[in-house]
Amino acid sequence: MREWIRSIALTAMGLILLAGCSALNLSSLKLSAGQTWSENYARMPGVEATDPRMVDGDLNTAGQTVSETFYPRAIVKLPERKMIHKIVIYSPNLMAFTVWADKEGKGWTRVKEIKGVTGSPITVMLAPPVLTDKIMISVNAIKGGKLERGMIRRGGRKGSQAIIQEIELYGLVEKREAGGTATASKSEEEKEIEEELRDLLEPIEP
Repeated sequence: MREWIRSIALTAMGLILLAGCSALNLSSLKLSAGQTWSENYARMPGVEATDPRMVDGDLNTAGQTVSETFYPRAIVKLPERKMIHKIVIYSPNLMAFTVWADKEGKGWTRVKEIKGVTGSPITVMLAPPVLTDKIMISVNAIKGGKLERGMIRRGGRKGSQAIIQEIELYGLVEKREAGGTATASKSEEEKEIEEELRDLLEPIEP
């Protein structure tokens, strides 16, 4: 009799485990669905940029990259570190570039290289995301002209700069419900499944 009860209990536990896995998968989907893009971090108070017009929120204004190094660049500095998941760049002539991040003040680390840009805006997804307070865009090529580079030889012909209307930086945040509370991290169904599992895992008395 005891073995029969144990067999039934194990079968039931298996079914509940399957249900639990399903519930956890649904929970993961809900977590993704419960997230949304943050505010544009580049519009936070205290943000600095190579040209303030690159982060002024106005697409009718534009700044240019600078050629202090071999590759012209534009830098956005945040007042505090943020986890960056997405970068959006508005530019009429940017064609190829590299995204860099300064991680924990240890210098620039290459994050992603983009080639063959055909239009604007340009959306760059960072996977994995980057925790940083500085993002740099170094320009490799522009449309309709020769790129001006730093450290050119004396007498060399100067070229053009990349024109950037706006650089936007985004992270992920939890959506808020009508009452102002964050989406629940664990459903009632999951809690019930966990309680049933605990009961089944308790030793069966002879």
